[in-house]
This record gives sequence, C-alpha cells and structure tokens, in this order.
Amino acid sequence: MRAETFELPLRIVMEHPPAGAVVALQRGATGKAELVGPVSASAEALVFEFAVTVSGAGPDGGPRLLGACVQGPPGGRFVYLNSGIYSHAPGTTEGRRAKVPLGGISWALIEALPVGGRLDAHIAGTARDGGVACASVPLLSPGWRVGA
Repeated sequence: MRAETFELPLRIVMEHPPAGAVVALQRGATGKAELVGPVSASAEALVFEFAVTVSGAGPDGGPRLLGACVQGPPGGRFVYLNSGIYSHAPGTTEGRRAKVPLGGISWALIEALPVGGRLDAHIAGTARDGGVACASVPLLSPGWRVGA
C-alpha cells in the first residue's frame, strides 16, 4: 500500500461554454463554499487550475484524493464547476453545477508526470439544452491525461 502524501496539480478545460457564462470552481462544502474563477477565459474555453492532495491509496488501491475542492465519497470523487446563481453571476435566477469526475486519475498517470507537470481533462461546456454543462459530465476523450 502506498503511504506517500503530496499535492497533485490538475487542470480542467471547459470547452465552448455558452456565451457570457459565469462559471467557478467550488472550493469547500456547499453552503460554505469559496468560488474560484477560471485562470483563463475565452469563447473557446474556460480553464480551471487547482491541486488535490494524494494521501496514500484508497480502498480500491487507487490514489486517495483529498482537498478543499474534492467532493463525494471515496469511490466517486469529483469537483463541482458552478454556474448561474451558484457562481454568484449577476442577474441570474437559475443555477447549475457540473460534477467533473476524478475517478480516472490512476497511479500510472501520476507516475508519468514530469517534474512540474499536471493532469488535464476536458469537458463540453454546453449542455443539450444550450445552457452551461451540468449534472454528471463525462470527460472528453481520452479522459485524464498528462498535461504540458
């Protein structure tokens, strides 16, 4: 069993969000959350960078992911990307949250990281109804990958 504890840098790219969408990464529990804006925003993508703590292995042997941005049970960790009222967007009356899964993060990916590297994942920014992506969102292929 792995016992090491370290910070793992992650980047999530929300591709082609609806025009004018205000989206923020949720840091902390719902109701007491701090919102973290994207590090880069354009019509093509919103980019979020943050770190999670890897603290040994979880029950399934995979990395145990912890930290202020991490939500959910040990076997189903995810992060929230909030929009609308959940992102404190002015003039909005509805809110959405996209659950971005962390389950594809493996020891093999972590071990493939170069010094100073991070893992990247991309999601679609627009839902079928034309609004901001929400609910459990799938990662675009190939899922979590070693970033530049």
